[in-house]
Amino acid sequence: MAWMPPLHRLLSPITADTGATIEQVQLKPLYYAAQKDALARAGEDEDDQFFELAKLATGLSEKELDQLKRPDYVTIAQFVHEMSTRPASFFLGEPAPSSHEQPVQLLLPVDAGGRTHAELELEMPALRATKVMKKLATAKNQDQVDALLEELVDRFGKLPTQAQTLIDTHRLRVLAKPYGVAKVDAAPGLISISFKKDAPIEPLRIIELIQKNKHIKLAGNDKLRIERALPEPKARAQMVRDVLRSLGQPVAVAAQV
Repeated sequence: MAWMPPLHRLLSPITADTGATIEQVQLKPLYYAAQKDALARAGEDEDDQFFELAKLATGLSEKELDQLKRPDYVTIAQFVHEMSTRPASFFLGEPAPSSHEQPVQLLLPVDAGGRTHAELELEMPALRATKVMKKLATAKNQDQVDALLEELVDRFGKLPTQAQTLIDTHRLRVLAKPYGVAKVDAAPGLISISFKKDAPIEPLRIIELIQKNKHIKLAGNDKLRIERALPEPKARAQMVRDVLRSLGQPVAVAAQV
């Protein structure tokens, strides 16, 4: 049976936005991507960071969270802290692995590459590889990504598929930034491209793209939905690149003023 976070019974019930009484809260796991987005929204203030994470962990609104009495608040704060800092073995009641050579047990299985993974095999990266990976995260253009790729190949030879996928991801990040892309979700059968508000793209270009491609739809005002079976990560990355390039050059900031 899959692990489930605890059910917290409130010492002091609160009133839901609907007017109903909330006497207990089913706590939720904190997923990495959602936690990262929440911290980005919160900024540097630690209280704001906790508040965003508490919303994820409880499913409560800000108005509902503001009603919590101190003991309930502290219990939820402890859960958020543990979910952010403790290994899976802590929640599963198992002894922590004593060696990095042992696989890491996942608290909740993840689906990747068409398989469900309950544990992950980790390898210790070389120091030079770690430095290059850090530089990749801040690369601002394709030339910088190419230079780092060349450095990796010179040092380690032909890259494994996972490393090449990482390179493709950063190429895509660099390409997508001028288009105002906020997020890309690329599953084998569905790709979603979310844009920031007032993204520098001509609306006519989006309309033309949808009219010419039946597998591409507009989902809301700021998201493109691409329905295409693409099992390989490289093919999905190429699809996103093709879609963005079909939108033409991003509108210059000066032209919007």
